[in-house]
Amino acid sequence: MTKSMDLTKGHISSELLRLAIPIFATSFIQVAYGFIDTFWIGRLSDEAVAAVGTCGYFLWLGASIALICKVGGNVKISQSIGANETEQAKKYISHSILLNALIAFIYMLILVAFNKSIIGFFNLGDVATEGLAQEYLVIIGASMIFYFFNPVISAIITSFGNSRVPFIMNSIGLVFNILLDPVLIFGFGGLPKLGVVGAALATALSQVLVSTLFIGYIMYNTRKGKLPLFRGLSFTKVKWNITKDILLIGLPAAIQAALFAGFSIIIAKIIALWGTYAIAAQKVGAQIESISWATCEGFSVAVSTFIGQNYGAKKYDRLKKGYMVSIGMVTVIGTVATILLLTLNEEIYNLFVSEPETIAIGINYLIIIAFSQIFMCIEIATMGAFNGISKPGISAIVVISLTALRIPMALALSATSLDINGIWWALTITSILKGIFLLIMFIMYMEKKIKPQLKELKIS
Repeated sequence: MTKSMDLTKGHISSELLRLAIPIFATSFIQVAYGFIDTFWIGRLSDEAVAAVGTCGYFLWLGASIALICKVGGNVKISQSIGANETEQAKKYISHSILLNALIAFIYMLILVAFNKSIIGFFNLGDVATEGLAQEYLVIIGASMIFYFFNPVISAIITSFGNSRVPFIMNSIGLVFNILLDPVLIFGFGGLPKLGVVGAALATALSQVLVSTLFIGYIMYNTRKGKLPLFRGLSFTKVKWNITKDILLIGLPAAIQAALFAGFSIIIAKIIALWGTYAIAAQKVGAQIESISWATCEGFSVAVSTFIGQNYGAKKYDRLKKGYMVSIGMVTVIGTVATILLLTLNEEIYNLFVSEPETIAIGINYLIIIAFSQIFMCIEIATMGAFNGISKPGISAIVVISLTALRIPMALALSATSLDINGIWWALTITSILKGIFLLIMFIMYMEKKIKPQLKELKIS
């Protein structure tokens, strides 16, 4: 481990920012893929936006499942590096890659084989919209191996303390997608107009490109001796104890994220009762809100890596200070997001859709959801902190319970005079509660568990 990769030393704020900025930029790039698709598809029709938005839930579900190896691998590799256990870190790298590939293959088969049943679940009420959604899902599903590979490799390289390379690779993929999207959707340059299919192909091909770049980077730098932790990896000797370690950390994070996506799919089914305009409004609104989510997700990975290395090195005082600094940073992000959503909601929506009905629903969505932004950012950062100390189950209980509450709350509130706005209030109230509870629980955990360990180290 080189000096620049050592997160157990140096100024805490500087180290967190150095690590976090490329990560949340990378997270934003992943979100930008959806933004670009939505921007161009919005020029086709609201039905096309609804179709792609429906499929987006299964991309989200896939990203949630990939957290098994993304989070589990990142934490265990970071802890091994912090403890100077190089060979153990190599085992976690190889097992994370293998397990991730197996899970991705299974998920790919499910999406492709059962695409009609999956889309049919939503009862979109329009045959054309359902047909577009099925076409999009098949193409995206077939490329799921790459969707899983890129975030996991990004997390592995980030666990070394290097978040710049994943940012560069994903940036190249985004630029490629920006160039390819209008060409394939509208048929520029003599190519046929492919519409929604073109959007799916552009996004899938961009993911393939990023995977290729990552593989080339790893192979080249490993031969040059610049990536010693990738040298001599064994993919034939699978050990259950290593796999179990990854699962114990990654599975709770994946379950809570997958259930979150699953609950959101049920919420989407409820939203569908208000028609295509409501589906399109929520799809665009979720994309807009995801800017703050992606930024804080970057901090979450940075916090997990920072705390993981310091936890492995038994630097508990530094761990505690790092968490409090990160909470201050994400609170600033949440505040900025709140102001933007409250003041520029209509202007933002006009960039993506033109139907007055969709815009009217969407403005209310952004105004209501704005009040939860600070708490959502605190929630995401604290989840990363719990992951870093190998206690993801604690945050999982809070997140799963309160996210599940969204369904009955949405049904109850939307049945009142609030109408569809009741659904948006259900999302906001539960996000506020999750942020508050997780913040309190981590501070309590530090006082009861980490503080005594710190005292023991000082005595010894």
